Amino acid sequence: IKSSKPGRLRDTHSEGKVKAIKSLNEIARRELQLGGAGTGGGPLTTPPEPHAPQAGFEFIPDTYRIVVAERESLTLRVQVDGTTGIAVGDKIEISCDNPYIRILDDTPAVPRLFNEDPPLSRVHVPVEGQQANAEGFVTAKYKGKIAIAAVEVISTRAQQPHHPTGGLFKDIRYEERPDLPLRSRFDKKEGVIWINTLGPSVDLYFGRNGEGQEQPANQLFVAELVTEHACQEIARRKKDANILDIPPGVEILDAYNAHLTKLKADYAPLIHKALVHRENRRK
Repeated sequence: IKSSKPGRLRDTHSEGKVKAIKSLNEIARRELQLGGAGTGGGPLTTPPEPHAPQAGFEFIPDTYRIVVAERESLTLRVQVDGTTGIAVGDKIEISCDNPYIRILDDTPAVPRLFNEDPPLSRVHVPVEGQQANAEGFVTAKYKGKIAIAAVEVISTRAQQPHHPTGGLFKDIRYEERPDLPLRSRFDKKEGVIWINTLGPSVDLYFGRNGEGQEQPANQLFVAELVTEHACQEIARRKKDANILDIPPGVEILDAYNAHLTKLKADYAPLIHKALVHRENRRK
């Protein structure tokens, strides 16, 4: 499928790509605890927005685009009852891993209820983006509970609507980059995993314009490259957001590498099932 840049960009097979992007974003949502704290296990599904927040404590929505130099508010929804231990008037601790996303009130109080059954309150978290294209995680904490929202700073309101696919990962595309000695790369700003058909070893299997996507070996190759980039980005973001599990006495780099290995082991089968046609797999 040709893009707006002839001879440069090619899409993967549409059906498998859509399925793969959906799976990647479900993985990212679970592992990065976007919204409320994740469990790290169980089936990967994306339920409709619940009436009560997961674990009683989550950002809704869990991704935001804010305009540079304008004050915006993130919404943290809190269940105020004995199950959470949170009461009206309690202070929530707010932080961000990017200094260019300024938290204007880092200890907002839980206001009065907006809903009685279940008892729910909305905590408005005021923020301001100080540099266009800045990205970061805003983290809310209270007595062991954690909720995280992903924030991107944009330059104009015209950019504010989210990409239709949503999520951390937007697309998987092909490109021709003879100047780049990489097989593939992840563009964080666009959310695109690019496969370089002129990259080392990739050029042995694919045509310059992405021909050969129907071949079993090539589908496997792409699935491995996508798994690598997706797991690396998720592990990196967990480290940067300070939600990476680091056992006592273990260096952060060792913990990062161990978690990256676990992510690949856990999720490679899901990604392969999305990108490798069923007739090319044993199961």
